[in-house]
Amino acid sequence: MKKVLKWVGIFLGGVIALFLIALGIIYYLSNQDLNARHDIEPVALEIPEPDSAMLALGEHLAGVRACTGCHGANLGGEVMINNFAMGTIASSNLTSGEGGIADTYTDEDWVRAVRHAVAPDGRPLKIMPSQEFIHLGRQDLAALLAYVKQVPPVDWTAPEARVGPMARALYVLTPGFPLLEHSKIDNSLPLKDAPTPEVSPEYGEYMAVSCYGCHGTDLAGQPSGPPGTPPSRNLTILQDWTEEQFLRAVREGIRPSGDTLHTFMPRWVAATDTEVAAIYAYFQTLEPIEKE
Repeated sequence: MKKVLKWVGIFLGGVIALFLIALGIIYYLSNQDLNARHDIEPVALEIPEPDSAMLALGEHLAGVRACTGCHGANLGGEVMINNFAMGTIASSNLTSGEGGIADTYTDEDWVRAVRHAVAPDGRPLKIMPSQEFIHLGRQDLAALLAYVKQVPPVDWTAPEARVGPMARALYVLTPGFPLLEHSKIDNSLPLKDAPTPEVSPEYGEYMAVSCYGCHGTDLAGQPSGPPGTPPSRNLTILQDWTEEQFLRAVREGIRPSGDTLHTFMPRWVAATDTEVAAIYAYFQTLEPIEKE
């Protein structure tokens, strides 16, 4: 009996040792990326003194491009994750209020953060979906930043960020886990003019980049991200949906079958009918990608 207990103890000790070694490797690798410095020279962008039309466009883009989804309706920031396993991660207060960044960011800093997910000090921003924003057209990016820079101040200071052990493990072991988006970006992409806002596949493709974060850059769906989030749907196989069915799904969260979409799927009430119809037109041109 003593010999059995001895071997059980040795086995359990070995398992614990291997677990601690793996944990140490995960912590080291994730820390390397979390604290890396990236020298990004952002493209030059002129942000003129905005008129009412420019501010209205910027406010619309803040809604339809999901800035308000992470930073709150007032862009004052909010806690997004707060538990031991995943850590504590909050979105920045984008305003000029106490704890906000607006008064400290230059135009270059704004462009670097939005297009490249990199802070002024070169560190990567956490859960910043710049793989979507780097495709924003010149006019739209200028309007969005002009709007953000003049929103009313909000006094709120984000808690100190802490990346938990599960988030670190998922980041190291799961390709595509949305912790540091900087690595997913082609930072050499030029700043182009936005396409004409009309019902066309070209404009739909431009708008559909907002789906990349959840559905992948191929739009064929991805496994679930953080615990509690569902797998995302394959959007390349919607050819049998009518435009009316698609509109109802993205606006009301109702599938053609009558089932309700998961609440994690945002309701695109901020998008115009032209934007939604253009995305539908673009999806109809996609070659179906079959995934298991």
